[in-house]
Amino acid sequence: MVEGKDQNASNDNNNLCNTSPIMSVSYCHGTSLKKLDVREQMVPPPQVQDSSHNSAFLTVTNDRDKEIEANKKLLTIQKYDDNKDSVKEPLTLNVRELIKKHAKFSKELAVFYYLEEIEFILSKMIDVFKPLNTLLEIQTPVIVCGDIHGQFNDLLLIFRRFGVPGDTTYLFLGDYIDRGNNSIEVINFLFLLKLHKPNNIHLLRGNHELQHINKVYGFYEEVTERFPNIDVAEDIYSKYNEIFKYMPLAALVSNKILCMHGGISNKINDLNEIRNIPRPLTAVDGIACDLLWADPDDEINGTLFNDARGVSIKFGEDFLDNFCEKFKLDMIIRGHQVCKIGFAIFKKGKLITVFSASDYDEEMRNLAGVIRIKSNYGVQPISIKCPKVEREKKRRLKEKEYEVTKDTNDNSKT
Repeated sequence: MVEGKDQNASNDNNNLCNTSPIMSVSYCHGTSLKKLDVREQMVPPPQVQDSSHNSAFLTVTNDRDKEIEANKKLLTIQKYDDNKDSVKEPLTLNVRELIKKHAKFSKELAVFYYLEEIEFILSKMIDVFKPLNTLLEIQTPVIVCGDIHGQFNDLLLIFRRFGVPGDTTYLFLGDYIDRGNNSIEVINFLFLLKLHKPNNIHLLRGNHELQHINKVYGFYEEVTERFPNIDVAEDIYSKYNEIFKYMPLAALVSNKILCMHGGISNKINDLNEIRNIPRPLTAVDGIACDLLWADPDDEINGTLFNDARGVSIKFGEDFLDNFCEKFKLDMIIRGHQVCKIGFAIFKKGKLITVFSASDYDEEMRNLAGVIRIKSNYGVQPISIKCPKVEREKKRRLKEKEYEVTKDTNDNSKT
């Protein structure tokens, strides 16, 4: 499979083969529609380790044990007055200053927080999400981002490439947490940006923003690992999940493109049915369940039970075409599945999957992706090269070159 080109916000027009109207998409050099694929990694729940041992969150890689030990101060979240360090980090209860703290993140294992700072952020978010419609209405231009899954460096890379909220408008499709090592940083930073620029960053709920999912796929473990007091940890974890219940489930971009985390539903007769889904949403079923869980399937017609996930539906191209025609939509954009080059076009291009966590699948070595929707409704799926993925490619190439050289030398000796 040919990988997409790295795109900067200022020059990606030069790197694309063509820019087309809403009914088609812009492709990176060498990308063939037939070669694009979407593949879901059904990763089993991580084992919950005994509290007397380092959790999977702390054990990033074996060769980083010393670095982890040196940075335990960053990982532990406690009250300002309980900090035993002789030189204290300043306590920050200001949105701008907290944003700056996150923006400094580079190679550290975590952002240093006080408990009061976490509580300050969380105390404001229900009031931010509560007045919003379950179906957001957004105007172009906008950058659409898929799953982040706790990979804070990928989130920062996107903002560095395409501009911070305010300079650029963003729509995130959910799954901010779980599986990666920095779910707390990711969700806190996005919450802060929503507080700072509410009209320039839009956050939808994904299936990992469901408590029964994030209890077993990493977020709960990360929270309980970072907060030394288990009662405090449980309280903070509950507060995050209470906020998630208020998050919107879908977004309509310029009345042309419907966006959600999972997929479309065979239970929708009118888009107002999405608007009318009440929040806080605790029991996720019906239309809401499909918006969070559904998948496209190019081998079926109509809709079938989504047996791979054990919930919701999978839908074929015919159902997608009928859905778009019925609601006068040009396209569906969704996340929920890892893609080799960060995005994947389904069939004739009426649906695009976008996935923004790079190297999520270690076997696939996937790139991150975003989708730019322009003011003229042109749609650009963009692959983003990840330094880690590129380093791994170079390493593998060198190994192959070494093997070829070794075989050649051995044959010469023979």
